Formats: sequence, structure tokens, C-alpha cells
Amino acid sequence: MPGLLTNAERSYHFDVRQFHRMMAAGIFEDQKVELVAGKIYAMTDLPPHTFAVGRLHEALRAVLPQDGWTIREEKPILIGRYWAPKPDIAVLRGSDAIYAARHPRPRDVALLVEVSDTTYHRDRGRKWRRYAAAGIPIYLIVPLKGPDTLIEVWTGPTGRGRVAHYTDVVRYSARAGESVPIELDGSEHGHLAVVNLVARQA
Repeated sequence: MPGLLTNAERSYHFDVRQFHRMMAAGIFEDQKVELVAGKIYAMTDLPPHTFAVGRLHEALRAVLPQDGWTIREEKPILIGRYWAPKPDIAVLRGSDAIYAARHPRPRDVALLVEVSDTTYHRDRGRKWRRYAAAGIPIYLIVPLKGPDTLIEVWTGPTGRGRVAHYTDVVRYSARAGESVPIELDGSEHGHLAVVNLVARQA
């Protein structure tokens, strides 16, 4: 159904079951969509975003052990009745075989990443609150706009509903030559140099 979703701001209201039925029926064809608070949003596919996601995946793959962790790009996480977001990157506990018959839930998630080009208001708004309410322990936001490449690392999820939030944030800068420590479930797995994660257009 070409043209059903034309940009990230056009949306329809459904629950997860309805959303999955529509996906299975091929209603969205080759469009990448996600369910956020009951609304279906088209996902961005612009070159800077795609490049950044790929570089982040490669960097995480390089520092995480192959056994014990699964890294996924733009695949659904089920968070309640009206949420099936597809974070740009999810680091999941266990091998990928665990998820052959089911989608991951918050208890499976060690870290989520959203790369924000046109979606920062949602990544830092509704998604930020919902991920905190679900107890996602580490949430990284990578804003692509601005004079510097930054990685926002949010930790300390607390609260429920509209008052849910992350208590702590550290921003790491490419310009300052900083690196992001990757610590999952109490174990450190190395550092990611911000300058190597995201390349800017000339």
C-alpha cells in the first residue's frame, strides 16, 4: 500500500496485537514502522542515520563477547499493550536463539540506543519515559544535529507512567576526544570512542 505512511509524524492508533496482524498481512509492505504509545510511526532511513547505526553496531560488536549477548538493529521490543518500538540498537541478554520464537521484553534488555536525526523530541520524550518506566537500565541517545557529535548515556530508571524518568545522564563528546564506557550488568566490556561512532557530512 504505497504512501500509507509518508513521514515520521503521520500516525495511526492501534494496540500491539493489531499492529502485528497488520505487519503479518503486509499492509506496510517494505516500509519500516514501529508502534509508540498506540501510534504507528514510519522510521527514518536517511543516510546519516543509517551510517551512524551501522557504526554503533560494529563498535558494540567489537567490545562485547559473542556468547551471552545479542545485538539487534531496528527490531521490536514489546513493552505493554501499546508499545512495540524498534530501537536502532538493542543489546539483549542471552543468545539470539532465545528470541527465535518470541520478541524481547524489557527484562531481556541490557541497553538500548536511539540515533536521533529528526526524532529527538520523541526519543528524549515519550520513549525516554517509557523506557525508564520499563526499567531499561541504560539508554543511549545519539543526536545527529548540532556542532558536536554527542552520546547521551541515561541511567538510573525510576518511577512509573508520566513521572517515570532516568536520574542520571552523562554526555560524551567527540570534539573532546571522549569515550563511552560499556558496562552491562555490572561488568565492563571496554570503551567506545565517540569520534569513531558517528561521521558527519562535510
